[in-house]
Amino acid sequence: MKYGLRVLLLLSLFLGCFAVLPARAAVALPDLMGDVDGDGRIGIKDVISVLKIAAGLTVPNERESFLGDVAPRPGVGGLPAGDGVVNIRDVIAILKVVAGLTDPASLGNDEVMARLSPASVFLAPGGQTAFTVMAVGPISAPPVWSVAGTDAGQIDQNGIYTAPAHNALATVKVEVGGLILESTVFVDDSTPPPPPTG
Repeated sequence: MKYGLRVLLLLSLFLGCFAVLPARAAVALPDLMGDVDGDGRIGIKDVISVLKIAAGLTVPNERESFLGDVAPRPGVGGLPAGDGVVNIRDVIAILKVVAGLTDPASLGNDEVMARLSPASVFLAPGGQTAFTVMAVGPISAPPVWSVAGTDAGQIDQNGIYTAPAHNALATVKVEVGGLILESTVFVDDSTPPPPPTG
């Protein structure tokens, strides 16, 4: 209970800051790091959403995890931005943009960043699955999908992969904004292995 009260107090303090700030328009750019709610701008709703994730009150989906993980910049472990987790550092970074203290580029919106989902998948022969690419930055062309591997299935330009009618190992690739992302597809008529524990 004490933890929940601390989170509410922290949220109240953040919102209280906006009572004394001059009114500002939210940043309006397409595909933005920090735009967790997907409305095309970085605003107070994004700050609240990321605060709830950081406090453990909500579990982020893949899009929220990608767009909300903005700090530090440059990122950790080879990431252009972020450290692989949405936390209070991300809340503060997004809040600074909303308050006009920093530019949206400070969150990584000045370079191409992308994530392919799922990272790997098991399918039965002839099965289908949809891949999704999330991307931000200066991107002028739609993603281009392909499949690597001999007779390893096919993918359309909407990211829908169709497995071959036999066992195979395929690599789904997508090129977006000069980046090439890959996902592994295991096509097998036996039972897929159990998910990893831990």
